[in-house]
Formats: sequence, C-alpha cells, structure tokens
Amino acid sequence: MVLISGMIIWLISTIGIFYSTHISELLLLRLFQGIGACAGITLSRAIISDLMGKEEAANFYLIIFPFVGMSPAVAPMIGGMLS
Repeated sequence: MVLISGMIIWLISTIGIFYSTHISELLLLRLFQGIGACAGITLSRAIISDLMGKEEAANFYLIIFPFVGMSPAVAPMIGGMLS
C-alpha cells in the first residue's frame, strides 16, 4: 500500500509540474515528486531483503545498485544525445 501511495504521489505531482505556472508551485510539486520517488527506492530495498536470503540479496544488490547509482550521471548525457 505504501509503494502504491508513493507512486500515486509521484504521478500526480509530475502531472502538476507540467501544468504549473509559478516557480513556487513548481518547487512544491518537485518536493512531493521527490517524496513519492523515494518511497519506491526505499521500499524496493526492503522488498528485496524480505524476499531473499542475506547472501542472495547481497548478490542482487551488487548487480542492480551500480546501475541505480550511475543513472544520475548517465541520464543527462543520454538526454543530450537525444536532443
């Protein structure tokens, strides 16, 4: 339920950002967008830990989280190539 709530908060704030007309609206909606996005990141780690054993979860983290860490650095370059 918390994961779905976070996704709904993220979706509504993302749509609101598209229609915002003032910088104060944009900043407030970005705050809510970040809160909604963090729910997914935090809960994904908790779900992995609950569903897998310690060693299996550690191996999964070693595969997945380097990509999560690199995405903020790589995404602007990909966006620059697309534009």
